[in-house]
Amino acid sequence: PFDSRFLPFSRLLLVCFCFTFAPSICNAVSYTFMALGSFIQVLPDSHFSIQNLPYGAFKAHPTAPARLATAIGDYVVDLSEIAKAGLFNGPILAASDCFLQPTLNNFLALGRPAWKEARATLQKLLSSTEPTLRDNADLRQKSLVPMSKVEMVIPMEIGDYTDFYSSMHHAKNCGTIFRGPQNAIPQNWFHLPIAYHGRASSIVISGTNINRPRGQGYPTGQSPPYFGPSLKLDFELEMAAVVGPGNELGKAIDVNEAADHIFGLVLMNDWSARDIQAWEYVPLGPFLGKSFGKTMYSCFSFELRLQTKRLDKSGEVMDSTGLKVGTTISPWIVTLDALEPFACDASKQDPHPLPYLAEKISKNYDIELEVASSLPLDFQYFTSYFIGCFPV
Repeated sequence: PFDSRFLPFSRLLLVCFCFTFAPSICNAVSYTFMALGSFIQVLPDSHFSIQNLPYGAFKAHPTAPARLATAIGDYVVDLSEIAKAGLFNGPILAASDCFLQPTLNNFLALGRPAWKEARATLQKLLSSTEPTLRDNADLRQKSLVPMSKVEMVIPMEIGDYTDFYSSMHHAKNCGTIFRGPQNAIPQNWFHLPIAYHGRASSIVISGTNINRPRGQGYPTGQSPPYFGPSLKLDFELEMAAVVGPGNELGKAIDVNEAADHIFGLVLMNDWSARDIQAWEYVPLGPFLGKSFGKTMYSCFSFELRLQTKRLDKSGEVMDSTGLKVGTTISPWIVTLDALEPFACDASKQDPHPLPYLAEKISKNYDIELEVASSLPLDFQYFTSYFIGCFPV
C-alpha cells in the first residue's frame, strides 16, 4: 500500500524498503537476454553478465584513490580508463568528467538519459563483436582488473537516507513488539508511505565491523531503566533505492515521474537495538536504537557473520567473541534498466490511494529474497515467510 514514487527526493537519497528475506539482486539479471555475449569469459553461475553491468567503486590498494567501475565476469571494469580513452563519446557523456570522480554522485545527477547512454556504451564495448576494447591489449590491461585484487568501497556520498516501513509482515511483527498485537499496524499505514529519516553517517559497506550498541534498556514492571549492551539485537533485510537527480526545495515530484529519479537498487541490512528503541522512541521516533549502523551488502553474495556475546539468564556476559552489526549496503548498484525483465504488475492497493498517490501505470519488480544465517538456533527468531514485489 505504498510506492517509492511518493517520496520527496534530495540530491542523492538512499531509500530503504524492508522485506522479511533478502535477495541476490545481481543473480536475477545474469540469466536474462543471454543472446548478448561478451569477449570476456563469464561463467554460467556468475552474477556479472553483460546483461547486468552494475555500478560500484573500488580501490586498487588500501591507500589508493577510489575509482568508479562496472563488473563483468570476474573483473571490475575501470570506468576512468574507459573515459580517458574517450570511449564515452555519446552526446551527454562526451563532455562530462563524471567517471573521473571517486563517487557516482555526478553521474547520478545527470539523470536517466545519461544512465541509458552509459549502459549502451558499456554493453557495446564489452560485447563479443566489438573490437574497440577487445583488440586493444594495452587498454584491456588498464581497464580490466581482477575482482580478487580490489577493495570495494561505498560508491556514492549519501546525503540523506530514508527508511520505509513497507512489509505488512514486518510492520505487524515490529508493531507487536512496541504496541501489542491489537495495535500492531497503525491505520495510516494503509493510506500513505510510513518512513523516518535515518542517520546517513551510519551506512557502511559489506564486511565492515560494527559494535553492539550500549544504551538504556526498556524497563519491565516497576524496574528502573538499565544501561548496558543491547540484549535485543535485530536485523531487517532491506532493498534500498539509490536516487539520482533531486527536486527543487518545496517542489514535489509527480508520482508518475518519480521512477525517472531512481537509478538502481542495492541490498541493505538495517540493524536495530529493540530494547533501546522501545524505551526511547516515544514520542519522536528512533534515535540511538537505530543509529549505530546500516550495512550495504554485495549484491552477488552476502553473509551475516554475526559474532555475539553470550549471556547467562541474568544477562551477565559469560564470554565475549566480539560483534559485527550495522547498516550495510552493497558495493554494487543494480540499475533499474538491468532489472526491467523482472518488472511485473503491482498488487492492487486497498483502499485506493488518494489522487496525488495514484499511478497511471503501477509496476513492481519480482525478485526472490532469502537470508542465510550461521548463528545457533537459540540466537535466532524469524518472522513469517514473505514474498514481496519491490514497488517502483
